[in-house]
Amino acid sequence: MPEAFLYLGRARYALGEQGRAIEAFRRYLREGSDAAAGFFFLGRSYLACGRAAEAARYLRKSAQADPGKAPSWAFLGASLLKLRKTKAAVHCLEKAIALSPQDKNIYRGYLNALYARGSASSPTATRTWPGSCSASPSTTASKGRPYAYGGQRPSAS
Repeated sequence: MPEAFLYLGRARYALGEQGRAIEAFRRYLREGSDAAAGFFFLGRSYLACGRAAEAARYLRKSAQADPGKAPSWAFLGASLLKLRKTKAAVHCLEKAIALSPQDKNIYRGYLNALYARGSASSPTATRTWPGSCSASPSTTASKGRPYAYGGQRPSAS
């Protein structure tokens, strides 16, 4: 019945009870269950708690256990970006895009990583663009930032 801990952890995560979700996912892993799923959800929970270093550790294990899963790479990239390891974050997000080119959320994270990499010397290197977490894509560029997916590119005149 180790799957019960996975379902319990996912429910706790959905309810915003990250600490209790982490406990459930740790128990799931102790039971010797699907390591890739356990590592993924544990890492995702750590990331939601703001514990990017722990998140990166478990998300890296998840990506290594099942390298064909785009979400593992995407969340690993997000955790590395929080740690200001922008080069590694871009690399992980590029892998995620290659695996799931239709996922617009991955492109958002990728654009944030590219922006952070371009301004790595700035103290605000990890800031996010306005609306970067919204459900709808930005359709206009502002302040010299590149257009998000779905936006109209300026004509080359």
